[in-house]
Amino acid sequence: MEDNFTFEGKVILVTGGATGIGAGLVRSILSQNARHVTFLDLAEHKSEVLERELKNKFGTLRVMFIKCDVSDEKQLNEAYNKVINKFHRLDIVINNAAILSEEENLYKRMVDVNFSAVISSTLRALATMAVDKGGSGGVILNVSSMMALTPSNSLAVYSATKAAVLQFTNSIAINKSYSKSEVRVLSVCLGPTDTAILHKHNSELFDKGCTQCFTSRVPERQRVESAVKGIIDVIKKAENGSTWIIASNKPPVDITVSVREGLQNRCNDVGGSLSLARMTYDLKDKVILITGAATGIGSRVVRIAVAEEAKHVAILDIAVEAGIAFQNELNSEYGNNKVQFIKGDVSNAEELNAAFAKVKDEFGYIDVVINNAGILNDNLQVYVKQIDINVTALVTSSLKALELMRKDERGKGGVVINVSSVAAICGVPDTPIYSATKAAVLKFTTAMGSDLYYTRTGVRFLTVCFGATNTPLLSAEKMGSFDPKVEAGIVATLKKLKWQSPESAARGVVDTYKKGSSGSVWLISGDKPAVEVTDLYNKGIALFDHLIYN
Repeated sequence: MEDNFTFEGKVILVTGGATGIGAGLVRSILSQNARHVTFLDLAEHKSEVLERELKNKFGTLRVMFIKCDVSDEKQLNEAYNKVINKFHRLDIVINNAAILSEEENLYKRMVDVNFSAVISSTLRALATMAVDKGGSGGVILNVSSMMALTPSNSLAVYSATKAAVLQFTNSIAINKSYSKSEVRVLSVCLGPTDTAILHKHNSELFDKGCTQCFTSRVPERQRVESAVKGIIDVIKKAENGSTWIIASNKPPVDITVSVREGLQNRCNDVGGSLSLARMTYDLKDKVILITGAATGIGSRVVRIAVAEEAKHVAILDIAVEAGIAFQNELNSEYGNNKVQFIKGDVSNAEELNAAFAKVKDEFGYIDVVINNAGILNDNLQVYVKQIDINVTALVTSSLKALELMRKDERGKGGVVINVSSVAAICGVPDTPIYSATKAAVLKFTTAMGSDLYYTRTGVRFLTVCFGATNTPLLSAEKMGSFDPKVEAGIVATLKKLKWQSPESAARGVVDTYKKGSSGSVWLISGDKPAVEVTDLYNKGIALFDHLIYN
């Protein structure tokens, strides 16, 4: 705990500070004699009104509004530069900006604001504050949600972004390379709060059948003032790496031990063995689309599928030479048009949708979609692309598959398998951004696999969590970090891993398809058969349910 922490004399930056909780934080911090508070927002009129009010009350130098789209890294860095150039320091950053809208044309924006921008702001704050980088230490507080901890099936994408924020923040905080920074990195999980983000017109869902369900199930909202007070209390007293729930107009509750126990309990089963269910599905005569399948695990899944008499397998990848060669090899062995390579960048929605359209136009339907494409690189120049591929593209592909397959809209049902990682269920401080993307995949897919969707659509959603697999994804040349010390240690880290073959991983994917019920989670690690870990995952959820609702 921090002893006698005070805001007096400190320089603070708050994102999403024009209204709601953000505006409440700005007011509260200024009233506690902060030297200066800068708040970022896109709501220009509301921000200017608030700025005038606070300048009149506290003085013209105490507060500053900067119009900024936090998801635009250039604008975000310019805002940081403006504060640092003026005050030559920064003591506290509160990453509060977020949106809630799961309409098909807005969910990518939500991933950018709720997740990518938090990473960009956190890394910039660390670079500015860290004592070992010439700073004076400080505090970074990232705002997550209790939806990161508990089932929120009608808000699959939003809860995924908040799960990613929580995983990223915890991974950053526990990394030993940051021990010399003297920056406390904290996370708060807010319960429903009476702000504009929860108003019905801001909460339309991609599945219209879930909109009424969401609006009818939102529990009683806490007051903005209660959430603000909770965040202020956490900043004052919380230890580095701690996670807190602020809900129901009650004081903040430290759930750090529960979060870490939940991760540990899931990790303890990595490589374990549980009984597997009896096979109920097969691949014969199925039309399948697999992303990232020109090489690696994806290509091995393709081989198994055609060997088990799939009707057609479409491969979506950017590796043209490898993809065409692979297509030609399999078609020569199994017959023309058994396999089709489609050049496409999954992070380009137009190319992704065109690939779906091409397969559907030719065969009339798609039975199975496996979202396997992914990269592992936390480098400053690559991590935004990593989020686009690992999270946003996966969501886009999943929703497109749902649209084509769902029985309640003239489809025939189907299966979507999304590839996560052990990094989503274990603490992996070396790759906090990658771990966060895979936590988002896990949260999103389990929500989509719930009865809320499955009973109407007939589309099974399954999650597979790979352990370390001997593919180019985990080669030192393709990995990176935003921290030079971590990047320098990648080779040593890779040598410690227990590797499985891509063939073993692929067999695990196929077994999961055959055996998995919708919403189930499967571990594929150590060259062992796929193990269902849904119960372990649900135990962690149940623990947080108890903390939140009791």
